[in-house]
Amino acid sequence: MEQPRKLAALLMRQPSEAIDQAIATGSTTRSALPQPVPVFVIYETAFADADGRLQFRPDVYGRDAEIWTQLVPERQPVAEREPPSQRRG
Repeated sequence: MEQPRKLAALLMRQPSEAIDQAIATGSTTRSALPQPVPVFVIYETAFADADGRLQFRPDVYGRDAEIWTQLVPERQPVAEREPPSQRRG
């Protein structure tokens, strides 16, 4: 995360100085957010980088095998394999 203090201030609806003061105490505190925030976590072990090169990372959570079974074309009906724009009528 590039700017965690700014994110904390935004989510907690507090000035950055208040977040800095809380951090400066050295203690861990837990506070509920004033309003829930949806969070989307993306787990990628293969992706294209900014230069378009394919990058691979270790599957530390062991999820690739399960995902792969959902992606294997032989397990899907033909109509679900091709995007609608490429289907032949």
